[in-house]
Amino acid sequence: MPEPARPEEVWEGIIVRGWPALWFGGTGVTKSVMALAAAQAIADKNTKVFLGRGVITAPVMYADWELNADVQGRRAYHIARGHGRGTPPNMLRYISTYGTARHTREDFGLQVLEECIAHGIEVCFIDSVGLAVSGNPGDFEVIIDFFDETIADFVANGITPVLIDHQRRLVAGERNQSLGAYGSVWKENLSRTQLQIELVTRDREAHTVTTRLRAKKTNFDELPEPIEVKTAFSADAIALETVATEDTDRAVEETLSARDRVIAAIRALGEAGPNAIQEACGTLTKGTVKNIVSKLRSTGIVEDTGEIEPGGGKVVRLIEPGLDPDRHRTFKGDDDDDDSSGPSDTTTVAGLFANPPDWLVTQLGVYRKNPGQHLNPLCAAVAAVALGDGARGPEVREEVEKALEEDTQS
Repeated sequence: MPEPARPEEVWEGIIVRGWPALWFGGTGVTKSVMALAAAQAIADKNTKVFLGRGVITAPVMYADWELNADVQGRRAYHIARGHGRGTPPNMLRYISTYGTARHTREDFGLQVLEECIAHGIEVCFIDSVGLAVSGNPGDFEVIIDFFDETIADFVANGITPVLIDHQRRLVAGERNQSLGAYGSVWKENLSRTQLQIELVTRDREAHTVTTRLRAKKTNFDELPEPIEVKTAFSADAIALETVATEDTDRAVEETLSARDRVIAAIRALGEAGPNAIQEACGTLTKGTVKNIVSKLRSTGIVEDTGEIEPGGGKVVRLIEPGLDPDRHRTFKGDDDDDDSSGPSDTTTVAGLFANPPDWLVTQLGVYRKNPGQHLNPLCAAVAAVALGDGARGPEVREEVEKALEEDTQS
């Protein structure tokens, strides 16, 4: 048979059309706010990028087992205002079973499906799985039946299900990254993409919550890098924006490569030997750290300081803090290799491309896999840094395309 086409992404790297996505996180990590904001982004014809990742436009249903129309409706208007819409998009619909007795809501899943079919819905957020299964979420047979019957019906009718779920509690000695959805492991086995939403910080004075969106599974491509999101709450608006991940957090982020984690640890520490780097990275072995440091030294990314750490390891530092010459070499503006002469000028597109920081290198790697699909997200990410507003991506598109063209010619 001929090679099948790449499946379409509803939200780049997070939701794939026609395949169940599972999102989970602990209590109070803004799961439902994140889900409703993503639902609005998909349903809004004027939104092409959400949190730095491309989104398609499609009719969306938000099916709610936990809250009612008054609470979610108010939240929806706040999210809309926080993103310059004024009102929620017309292509976003809402249905709730909150307040009805369990025995009378057994067929609610079927009602949701019928509503979706009647209104041409293409993406349905189900909040939350624990109540939607109408049984014990820890019983593997209940979960398998839910996927084989309810979820299969949605998919068969061209509706992509996004399942919002709770996370099991931490026990002594565990890391949050190791946790999965509450209940049977078959939730994770039968979903095709997974997103963990983890609390990073909560600032009660500033009324902000910072979370990390961590892709833990995808059956379609390599795992995308985590997204750090700051959610700001005001009297009448809720705004979400991406923020940079601290190097101390990147060092322990297990979805990143060991190389990226070691570089982040060295950058965070300034100068460090293998023991300190291993401690900063948490789950990497000392042997792995030493091998990576040796490779970084041989490629000119780190250098010895001449110091020896307690335990005998050589202390190293990055030759150009913030830069990775091995990854940035393709973006030189001339023949003098002056792209590694200093930190990036983040106020202009030309400056960013002359000395691309780590996030831009990653974004460019994604772009090259499918330029047509990923150009808009690339422009949004550049605009977020250069102009302070990711929504101004169209304003930098011409400069971005020029920089990309110059790179292909160099």
